[in-house]
Amino acid sequence: MNRAISHGQAMRSIFGRSRVIHFMALLRVVSFGTANAGLSYATRLTMLNQPDKTITINPLDQVTPLLIISLALQGAAVVLALRLIPLSGRGLAWILLSTAFLLMFARRGISLLHSEGYIASEWEHAMATEMVALAISLLIVVGVYLISGIFRERRQQSDKFERLALHDLLTELPNRAMLLRRIPELLRDAKKTGHDSLALLIMDLDQFKEVNDTLGHRTGDKVLREVARRIAPVRPKGAILARLGGDEFALAMPNAAARDAHDIAQRLRATLSAPVDVEPYRFDIGISIGIALSPRDGLDAETLLQRADVAMYMAKQLNSGIEFYDLSQDTHSVERLALTSELRRAIEENELRLYFQPVFDLKTGRANGAEALVRWEHPQRGMLLPDTFVPLAEQSGLIKPLTDWVLRTALARMEIWQRAGLALYVAVNVSVRNLQDLRLSTLLSELLLQHNLASRWLTLEITESAIMTDWPRARETLRRLDELGLGIVIDDFGTGYSSMAYLKQRPVRAVKIDKSFVCNMAEAENDAVIVRSTIDLAHNLGLRAVAEGVENRDVLDLLMILGCDAAQGFCLAHPMPAEEIEKFVRTWNATTDETFASIPRDAEAQLRN
Repeated sequence: MNRAISHGQAMRSIFGRSRVIHFMALLRVVSFGTANAGLSYATRLTMLNQPDKTITINPLDQVTPLLIISLALQGAAVVLALRLIPLSGRGLAWILLSTAFLLMFARRGISLLHSEGYIASEWEHAMATEMVALAISLLIVVGVYLISGIFRERRQQSDKFERLALHDLLTELPNRAMLLRRIPELLRDAKKTGHDSLALLIMDLDQFKEVNDTLGHRTGDKVLREVARRIAPVRPKGAILARLGGDEFALAMPNAAARDAHDIAQRLRATLSAPVDVEPYRFDIGISIGIALSPRDGLDAETLLQRADVAMYMAKQLNSGIEFYDLSQDTHSVERLALTSELRRAIEENELRLYFQPVFDLKTGRANGAEALVRWEHPQRGMLLPDTFVPLAEQSGLIKPLTDWVLRTALARMEIWQRAGLALYVAVNVSVRNLQDLRLSTLLSELLLQHNLASRWLTLEITESAIMTDWPRARETLRRLDELGLGIVIDDFGTGYSSMAYLKQRPVRAVKIDKSFVCNMAEAENDAVIVRSTIDLAHNLGLRAVAEGVENRDVLDLLMILGCDAAQGFCLAHPMPAEEIEKFVRTWNATTDETFASIPRDAEAQLRN
């Protein structure tokens, strides 16, 4: 590295750029002003020695006025120069014309001081003229100074408003508008250097909505500022990091190949691997990143943003963390975006329907419960099952309003049934996002009170993975639900985490054996062994065992032999609307069903084998 630096660079490094500029300006005023005054004085002194001139005034008497005039005019020029530095555009052009006129006038005045050869009889008149010229010059200086101040203030205001329009106030990062403006510039600059590649990364925080909904926007804002602080140093030279809004950020990287983009994405995820501390809380905030590459995935900012967004949603859905845009995703994505918008409208406009599938007690044969299952009565697509839109609700953040709707509708229906003398508990599925929402217990408490229902009539079904995703928070939610007297059923048991710690937690009351083990257990010995072991484990822990996916008589018989407590499935009853299930349960419980009266011998033999 070259260690030689200029004197000016040394001064700027020691005193700062602004101080050096003003020092040099003052030096210019003194040196040039004194020089002009000296030159004028020397000229007049020369005239004093000319025999053909009649000098009546001694030039020595004019030193002070000459010095004042020279310093004033030179100072005016320097001050105006300093004022004009920040200006540009038409305002600068207008002021430059005025300043040029002033400086031309000043130059002419100085020239008259030392090059016109005043005769002695003109000196008194000349000095009077010079004072008038000085006064006029100073008036012009003041006028130009004030006008330049107006233009400068306007420019500062314009710069301020432009910054507000193009930057995010919370994180002080460029916003979406700035990103859309800068991406074309980055693409043009890349082409000039012989490259035309650009990588656009869209980042979305995982589980941020729960933080915002639970603890409020003030805490959420602190988390966003901390996230911005962490990821900013990862930004490569020449790249632009922006906040798009909400919990979404973007990074545009010029001259970046796929490998470069992936490396940066990994570094971004690593910066958020440590918990985010916002007193008195600590959050584990992950990040999902979608990447689009130009020119492969698009040549303009809007297309790249849309496709990086598609990739980001795929990263969330696959739980992979980082995904590149794939053309095969696009049709699915367009449909997903449309379906998301339609689902939001469906929740608001009551297009959803709640069906109930009876749950049967295998000891008594009675239907004493029902699982609430949501359906979507789509105006164009027809009746949609939960598998079509519930995962979409999870990804888009609509799962909370969807679950709220199911809970409100189910409890309202339970109140109607109980007033009509129908005792039927209802099980409602809740997701990992619902479980992480500490306000869930508050909502349930309000709904139970509103509909005058005892908590024992409501059961929540939660998957193993939902509990273990964030065990500390899930444990707190379970504690609050236990205080309400609500029961928990572990859904899809045997397909998730191997940890059994949560089974010891109250208020877990039952495990529901996953249908993948139940439906073929009559033919598959291994499935039968798993089901038997699960039932034994549940009973040893003091829990009930419920089987789902019972689709034939042989499976039902095996479950009864193994001592399973309850079952549901198509061979017993299909899901049905609220009006139909009331009639079905009354009819079923009023008759003796031979299905539960005896156990076939072939089922016993199959179990022994």
